Amino acid sequence: MPLSLAVAGPVAALIGLTPTFLIAAVIPLLAALVTIVLARLPKEELAHPLTDPQPEPAAA
Repeated sequence: MPLSLAVAGPVAALIGLTPTFLIAAVIPLLAALVTIVLARLPKEELAHPLTDPQPEPAAA
């Protein structure tokens, strides 16, 4: 059994189903935002893009 399922049942029994789903939705969002900000990912992506820039087309 996955750990998330083993934890979700008792948590839902303690605090209710709606708060459990809200917590499950908010925590990953906050974790992603904190990771993006602390790791300065937007600057890194701009400095080192995964694709090569496309050459400009020649003027006609």
